[in-house]
Parts: sequence; C-alpha cells; structure tokens
Amino acid sequence: MSAVHPIAPSVFDRFAAEEVILAPAECAFYSCDVYSRGTPVVAVLRPRDADTCAAMVAAASAAGYSLIGRGGGRSYTGSYLAINQKSMVIDTSRLDRILEIN
Repeated sequence: MSAVHPIAPSVFDRFAAEEVILAPAECAFYSCDVYSRGTPVVAVLRPRDADTCAAMVAAASAAGYSLIGRGGGRSYTGSYLAINQKSMVIDTSRLDRILEIN
C-alpha cells in the first residue's frame, strides 16, 4: 500500500497488504466488465473471511466511499461498474469456504 495514496490511511491500516489493491492499473481492471468501463475505483478490497469483509465495509463506509460488490468478475450488465469517483470494489472471490449449511 502506498503511504501517499489520497485515501485516508485509516481505511487500510488494519488490513493485510494482499487484501487492498491500490495500483491504478489493477484498479482500472476491476473497474470494467466484459463490455464496459466504469469510473475507475480508488481501491479494491479483497477480504479473506467474513469478519474482514465486515470490517472493510464498515471502514470504507465510515470514510464515505461507495462499495461495489464483485464476485466472479464476468458480468455483462454493468452491475459492478462505479458511477462516482469515490468508489471501491469489494472483491469476494477470496471468500471461498462454506462454514455452515443450515
């Protein structure tokens, strides 16, 4: 994570480096679907578990960021494209375990 990034550091301090993508090229990749490009997101959050996901949602929301959910990343509908510049993607592809079937 870059110390000079324009996002408040408190949004990211508690998360591991592999859980937060700030590189503009990677953020641009996550700002597209199969056919369209959205407004570039400022970060991609990649939680490793449900607790981290909840903490990321809380931190980003408290800092005033819109969150866009992304799973497999192959949408044709534009459903995970940002529409404003103060947006982050929360990529749930690392949440890959079934903890309970109820």
